[in-house]
Amino acid sequence: MSFLKTLEECSNSFSLQHLKQITPTSSEKQKEREESKKKKRQAEFASAVVSHVKTFRDFHGALSSRWKKINRGIANAYANRLKRKQAKEEREERDRLALLRVSFYLFSFFTVY
Repeated sequence: MSFLKTLEECSNSFSLQHLKQITPTSSEKQKEREESKKKKRQAEFASAVVSHVKTFRDFHGALSSRWKKINRGIANAYANRLKRKQAKEEREERDRLALLRVSFYLFSFFTVY
């Protein structure tokens, strides 16, 4: 009987050890829950950072393109002003030369050699 009891205890002891290996204790479950919460918070933080990066880039990209449009408009206005000024100067020069030609022909027509 003592041998049987010892054998029973050994078998029960082995089953308990085996059972302990299979089923996690409450502290292990708690650690797993904390780990999963930590991973979830980290994932939320990472997604928040990615979202912020996207909105940041969109905002500053729009701002940059707005300034590019403004600067392009200023450059075009300046170039157009120069073109108009140059065209006006060329027109005045053509008119002056035309008047000189007319006055030369009139002068040569009325002068007698």
